[in-house]
Amino acid sequence: MKLKTSDFQSAFKICDAVVVSSVQDSSQYVRLRQNAKELTLSLTGALWAEAHVTGSEGTGKWTAYVDRRALKAFLSTAPASEIELYYKDKLILKAGQRLEIALHAPISGYEAWTPKNTFDLTDLQKTVLKTGTHYLPNMAGTENVDAVVFDKDYGIFVTDTLFVMGVTGVGGKTSFVLPSTVAKAFSGAGKIASDASGTGISLPEGVLYQPLSTALANYPADKCKAALFEGQKASALLTVSGKDLLEALKVTSQFLVDKIEAAIVETKGTLLTLTVDLSGSKFQKTVSFAGPGFNAPIKWPVKKLIPWLDYALGIQVGNIEISQSATALACGVNVFRFSENKRNHILLAAAL
Repeated sequence: MKLKTSDFQSAFKICDAVVVSSVQDSSQYVRLRQNAKELTLSLTGALWAEAHVTGSEGTGKWTAYVDRRALKAFLSTAPASEIELYYKDKLILKAGQRLEIALHAPISGYEAWTPKNTFDLTDLQKTVLKTGTHYLPNMAGTENVDAVVFDKDYGIFVTDTLFVMGVTGVGGKTSFVLPSTVAKAFSGAGKIASDASGTGISLPEGVLYQPLSTALANYPADKCKAALFEGQKASALLTVSGKDLLEALKVTSQFLVDKIEAAIVETKGTLLTLTVDLSGSKFQKTVSFAGPGFNAPIKWPVKKLIPWLDYALGIQVGNIEISQSATALACGVNVFRFSENKRNHILLAAAL
């Protein structure tokens, strides 16, 4: 059969979102199925993926299991605009180069999913989701918060227990949770589908899906909303230009070396000073602010604040309010926030 290289690459990209699992062959080998002019690609791990390519010509019906590493390398380097597949006692791919693959024994464990009641995300929801992936957990023991929550009555929020990002008023018509693997795979294209069993993405070329983890049933949604509420009502200590603060943080981040993760933040008069101690050396950057300031020096996780400030400037070019909340979570919390169009945008960062 013959397929456009670009179509084959797009289909494989969907399946390649499945993370390789050492205990699941179905995540390591792409199942290829030809039925006349249609080729179906499948991979199954924590995510289920299936994609389709329609060829310009093709006959026959067969199934083959292909090492995803070899297929990925071939597709990423194919110089021709068309790929030819031949299947007999082995699978051969040609596209200005040639890949010959020995047939693998049949593999079980591949899953299929048919999306129902799909819906689009708004541009703002997509922007919030993209930024929120920076605050998804990456540590063992946090599986119960490993998702972005869309609450139709509240908005969107995400947490890794040290940071909480929330936006009110962008929840949509239905409530659902988007597991981290799906959230990170969502590029902005396609529709979301969610039901009691799981959540996925429906694209013209195929689908990605993840069954809901039982751990997510224990997501502390009420605690997150309460923390965000506390952060929203806390009195502002500083008001600072978002553009100036972002520039200062980006410069300061260049001096965070040798496992240094935070800068010391102090206020005096109308200047906020960021300080990084460098084993005898010291770097400082200042930003003008309005407000009473902080009573004592604190620490900011500079690199984790940058994605949110980038997001804030994409929504509105204006000021950011900064506060502290002692009651939102068990420890002290730094609060960064702004409002626009009756929506509140908040980032809570646990005190270091």
